[in-house]
Order: sequence, then C-alpha cells, then structure tokens
Amino acid sequence: MQSLQENSNNFTLIVTALHAEAKPLIEEFKLKKVSSTFEIFKNENIVLIVSSIGQINSIIATTHILSLFNCSKIINYGIAGAKNQKLNIGEFCLINKILEFESKKAQYLDLIFDFDFHEASLTTSNKAIDISQKDEIFTDLVDMESYWFYLTASRFLQNHQIFVAKVISDYLDTSIPTKEFVEELSKSGVQNLKKIIDVDFNLNLAITNHDRLFCDELSKKLKLSKTQSVELLNLYTHAKMVNRLDLFENIDFLNKNIVIGYLAEKLC
Repeated sequence: MQSLQENSNNFTLIVTALHAEAKPLIEEFKLKKVSSTFEIFKNENIVLIVSSIGQINSIIATTHILSLFNCSKIINYGIAGAKNQKLNIGEFCLINKILEFESKKAQYLDLIFDFDFHEASLTTSNKAIDISQKDEIFTDLVDMESYWFYLTASRFLQNHQIFVAKVISDYLDTSIPTKEFVEELSKSGVQNLKKIIDVDFNLNLAITNHDRLFCDELSKKLKLSKTQSVELLNLYTHAKMVNRLDLFENIDFLNKNIVIGYLAEKLC
C-alpha cells in the first residue's frame, strides 16, 4: 500500500458513509487503497475515506482525513431520503442548509459557485426517520451524517471549501436499499460531482495577512466572540471572491449581535 504521509498536495477530500457509495468513485477516479484501518483510497488529486454510518463515525473519519492531508476542498457525498416528493429519485442535490434534527440548530453552506444542479436543504438525525415523522422535518432531504461532517470540517477549513452533495434514494423509506441500488445512484451523480471537484479557487483572491489583520481589528471593535470572529473571516472571504468588500465599509457601528446576520443576508 502507498504511504499516507503525503501532505504537500492540495487534495480534494471526499467522505462517504458507505462503501457502495464510494465504489463508483474508486472506479471512476482510479483510486488505490492506502489504508485498511480506515478505508482510504487516493490518486494524485483525490483522497476518499469511507466513514460508516452515524454521528461518531462521521466525526472521526472527517477529522482523520483532514489531519492527514492538505486540501483545497472537502465533499460529503452519498445518498439521502427526501421529504420533498417534487424531487426525483436519483436527482443530484447540492446542500445549502443543514439542520440537526434533535436540537434544530442550523448550519448554512457558503455556495459561492454557480452549478447547474438543484440546491436543497437537509436534516441530519442520529436515527432513521420515516414518513410518519414528516411533519417534524422542515427540509427537503434527510441523512445521518452531514451535520456532523460539516461541523467537523469547519474546524479545519473555511465555509466555501466545504460541500455536501446528495443523490436522492427514497421518500423517507426506512427499508435498507441494496448495495447494487446504492452503487447505481452514486454512479449517476459522478459527472455532477466532477464539477465540484474541478472548482478552482482563484489563488489571486486568497486571504492575505492584511485581510486577516483587518478582520481581527474589526472583531475587536465589535467585541465579537471567537466563533463570531471565524464567521466574520468566512464572510469576508466570500465577499472578496464575489467582489463585495464594500459591505465591510463602515459596519463597525453595527451591534455585534446583528453584524454577522447582516453580512450573511447581503451576501446571499
């Protein structure tokens, strides 16, 4: 097996819960197995890890792969159930909002690139959700890992580097799909997944030390918490990439409790 100690490249990292979700990607991108402790596969540009289902597995696998490899982006990819029956089985969706089922806490993904596929919201639950609970679901899709994947990845990366992409497998049916069906669905989304993998972050727009100093000083003026300061830097990065740094002019008069929401709304 190849060595894992290759931190020089900026890989695209992919996390799937199931081997059946990973198999079409392993074949398409000619990934080679480099670890058995964790199922990790890689080529010169892509590293894929199979996490297994659930919160703890997702956190551990995502932390592990981000600790081993430098990356330009990370993608959670796999199947998801749909509450919204206007969406078709096999439809590829890019997630823009993730809600945690038990706490109802929400995370918003920073989709600064335009793609030609459907954007959807998603709920993550520790337990399988069926059609009898549909009135408790306030999003288009449901899965068991994405919220925890996102929270973990956001400790390492900026918001715009994190993607969650799902292929619809059912309408809140708790029966276990066959491996063959999961593989078929995963394979159907490969060409759209390639579009995300091929996203090239413009290096000329990279955040400089001057940018970080500006955000640090603004955070101090506004007396932001550590979490709010990270969110401010993420929003500044987004604004720079879409040429909207004008939004950061003369905002130090805003209350610290509304400034993040104000910027996020303006950048939507």
